[in-house]
Amino acid sequence: MNFKKLALASAIAAMPMSAFALDEIADEALSDVSGQDGISAVLNISTAGINTDIYLHDKDGLNTNFGSGTSFSGSSVYSFDGAIVIDNMSIAAGSGGNITISIDAGDRTTSYSGAATGPILNVNIGLPNTLTIVTGNIFVGNSQRDNSAWSVDGMSSTILNSMSIILGGTQLNIQLGNEAQGGTMSTAGCDMMVLTSSITNGLIISNFRLNDATGSGDGGIAASTITVLDNGGTNLTLGLDINATDAGLVVGFGQFGHATNGADIRIVDQYLGTSTNSKIGDISIVGLNLNNSTLTINGK
Repeated sequence: MNFKKLALASAIAAMPMSAFALDEIADEALSDVSGQDGISAVLNISTAGINTDIYLHDKDGLNTNFGSGTSFSGSSVYSFDGAIVIDNMSIAAGSGGNITISIDAGDRTTSYSGAATGPILNVNIGLPNTLTIVTGNIFVGNSQRDNSAWSVDGMSSTILNSMSIILGGTQLNIQLGNEAQGGTMSTAGCDMMVLTSSITNGLIISNFRLNDATGSGDGGIAASTITVLDNGGTNLTLGLDINATDAGLVVGFGQFGHATNGADIRIVDQYLGTSTNSKIGDISIVGLNLNNSTLTINGK
């Protein structure tokens, strides 16, 4: 056997060992990856913010028996699809503001709710200390879902003007699979979402205006600012439990404002009609106590 044939035979003989070595390295790398503790993500909102339009399509029209005392002019029947339209909604964060998302999964070693184990997916979302939500103008329009399209037309006049909502420092914890967390109202430890926050300077809503779209003149119900605070405080404390049930989405107000005395609402420049001639002044609502109340939201 000459030198070239010897080299070729040696290379062929070494190939299985080389493949085995590669497998070992890959297994070790995979082990390192699988040993990581969950997933973390940071969303840095650009200076332009996050912008979107939202169409909420009501596919069965308006029920003529909706509410008490409902009446329609002439023979009008509102049975076609309608849509609630939110135009140019945006979210902006203060300087250096990030939205953080942490995702982790685990399992119990003891029995849970009759099952051998209780695997759970935990998602935690943290908002920056300053976050501004611009709601966008709200209209009602003709939904094209009855024509198999996702668009709207026949837009009304503006129903609710765009307003700014300032909040921040909020933590939202979501558990899926087998909820084990308990919020401020829950004693059984089975809340899907728990929202906790102490909003610096309170919840601030600017430029609120509900328009009389078909009335004479430029009438509306409006205010320059609406601020919600702890009763007697300077911040707003929130402790909410949120669950999806057979009855709908149930929001539990374990704490809304002060733990005992509730919240204060301060309205600046409240007016009914127009801002120039129908201003009735400032309004203060003191000690609104919603603690341990629930709000159920469902479709109609």
